[in-house]
Amino acid sequence: MLTYGKTESFTLLVRNASWSASGCPVVEFREMLRRFKIIDLLVAAGLVGFAAVEGGLYALLAAIVLLLYLILRQLYAASQDKAAGQPEPGDTKSEDDDAFIVYEGDDRFASSTDIQMDRDIDLRPAKGRLRLYSQYDLSIGMADYEYKCEGTKLSIRLINEVNEGESEGFKREWVVRDGVVLETDLRERDAKQRFRAVPIDEQIESLRTQIEWREVQPAWWNGFKYFAINRCLPGSDARRYLRQELERLKTGNAKALKVAAEKYGLELDPDKKSFDGWKRIEGREDIDCGPFWEELKSGTYGISEQECGQSGLQFIADLQRLLGDTVGVNRR
Repeated sequence: MLTYGKTESFTLLVRNASWSASGCPVVEFREMLRRFKIIDLLVAAGLVGFAAVEGGLYALLAAIVLLLYLILRQLYAASQDKAAGQPEPGDTKSEDDDAFIVYEGDDRFASSTDIQMDRDIDLRPAKGRLRLYSQYDLSIGMADYEYKCEGTKLSIRLINEVNEGESEGFKREWVVRDGVVLETDLRERDAKQRFRAVPIDEQIESLRTQIEWREVQPAWWNGFKYFAINRCLPGSDARRYLRQELERLKTGNAKALKVAAEKYGLELDPDKKSFDGWKRIEGREDIDCGPFWEELKSGTYGISEQECGQSGLQFIADLQRLLGDTVGVNRR
């Protein structure tokens, strides 16, 4: 299920970035088959027949010729799609579109989360909508939201959500359609599940809150709000807001990190494999840190728990990059 919230990875605010709406090997294989025509099947059948009759080295030669033909045919089809203005696999947006990379995984799994503004769930132009695409291995989730920008307040509500991947047999399973939670279908599918990560009642209640207008917080989707505000507001107004947020994050983190070290024996952990980005100061491991987290939740330092520490420093770096204060961003 797609959620709000902040992912484990840190993000870069980008404009006009290419991104994949497929990424899944099965989906891309299906896309490749879509390009083929009857003549291609005849060529393939002829080569396979030749290999079966002649055998030996001729069979190997036929296999090599078939492979080269398929590669050249795919490249030719892609060039034709591009000339006709159709998206290529893994490049489903024009250079004029705006996309935001929420998360990009490592090489171990095909995982990513992206947001495309002013597009619906099927990537059709739709003003005032945003499309969220999320993939982990062969599991794919897509959703589209209505959004509205009122000054520096960005609000969204869920319109459609669908899952499509290996666990669904690569068929679409709708969760929300036209702003309505499909409770009957959800409960029917849940009854067939042997294992449940989240109870069905909690899933449905969460979805019911998401189909109502909700204000987007800065930490959601790795700072997507900053990207959207920068895109929606006039340049001077957007820069003023981003500059105010930058100062809020810098001031709040400076205060919080000072108190964390002096009062609670906590400091940032530079280890990239750290679970939460924090570590105990040697010799002060017995201090109760609970009150510090409660202070963050209550807004004592003017920042949220998700905006403090390593994630807060990354937000600061991203805002500086967006404002043109720095040449690059130091990434974890």
